[in-house]
Amino acid sequence: MALHPAVGPVNGGSAVLLAADVGNTEIVLGVFEGEVLRQTWRLSTRAEQTSDELALQLAGLLEHRDLDAAIHRIADNPSHDQLALTRMKRRKLLLKDQI
Repeated sequence: MALHPAVGPVNGGSAVLLAADVGNTEIVLGVFEGEVLRQTWRLSTRAEQTSDELALQLAGLLEHRDLDAAIHRIADNPSHDQLALTRMKRRKLLLKDQI
């Protein structure tokens, strides 16, 4: 099965597809890059949750994922900025607590 994202690359990155399987008890999300599944999440379905709350939760998950990639890129650089790395790690932990 070939997957075709609706939009092209953003800011020089590769195009991705966000897939969602919404069930009665949980929501399963997946991020595809081409045909490769890069990330998955499972969220509890709550009847009282608004679409705005779900959008904020999704934004937090995606930001957490982006921070994780940025932390690895910076840490792999021998002349990395330790202060920037520390701030990113702190932000990632704060996001994890909110998610």
